[in-house]
Amino acid sequence: MEPLVLDAEANARRYEESMRTTGMWMPEMGWPSLKPGEPILSATSREEFIAKLEALNWTYG
Repeated sequence: MEPLVLDAEANARRYEESMRTTGMWMPEMGWPSLKPGEPILSATSREEFIAKLEALNWTYG
């Protein structure tokens, strides 16, 4: 399982380009600047993955 992280430099370039060409920026315009981050967990089997997933400390729920 890998989180998506923001490539700040790529996002800044997208922002500047958008503001220069259209004069507007919406948060979802930064989605293409997301890239895979460091894995949160890895497993060699489905069962191991589920066990590790269930053991994570979840903020909600």
